[in-house]
Amino acid sequence: MKVNIGGLKGKNKSREDWHILDWVGKGNKDPRIINHNLNRLSSFPISGDSVDAYYTSHTLEHVYPDYIFFVLCEIQRTLKTDGLVRIVVPDIEVGIQQYIKRETYVDKAPFKPAVFPETRLGNLMGWFTSPDKKHSSGHHMAFDGDTLKALLQRASFKDIKFLSYNVCSPIFNGLDHERYKDWSIYVECTK
Repeated sequence: MKVNIGGLKGKNKSREDWHILDWVGKGNKDPRIINHNLNRLSSFPISGDSVDAYYTSHTLEHVYPDYIFFVLCEIQRTLKTDGLVRIVVPDIEVGIQQYIKRETYVDKAPFKPAVFPETRLGNLMGWFTSPDKKHSSGHHMAFDGDTLKALLQRASFKDIKFLSYNVCSPIFNGLDHERYKDWSIYVECTK
């Protein structure tokens, strides 16, 4: 079993042999979709030691900071021994560097709600946090390499490797999104 966490936004990138764990609400009829809200402290509806690989791209930043560790532990619980995980998240360091250099790239915030002013700092704030009015979507968490590695180590992952866009274990070939390639952290690790 292979699971793409948050894969509905890139469903066209999810191959037929991957399940998608995402929040779809009621009425889901697709057997490949595992309906689960990461912003609830509830176990994944997946048996322990049953997943060969997890892939997640630009999803974990949408999880509440106090739930991130729980989500990583659920990945660890359900992953088979020596199973692989590939995590792709926005790299806050890229946004900060662009802001400091006064380069325009920071103006392309991953997501910026209208409440943030149309300024360079307003755009940078979209990298840090950008919850919607219900505080259920948008960015709740920011990552740099050190923070992501520390969280993975705390959740007992091993063989943590920083890679890059489309540089990955063969099982993940073709899953990375090109639009994220210049401002993301790419990490692979094992159970």
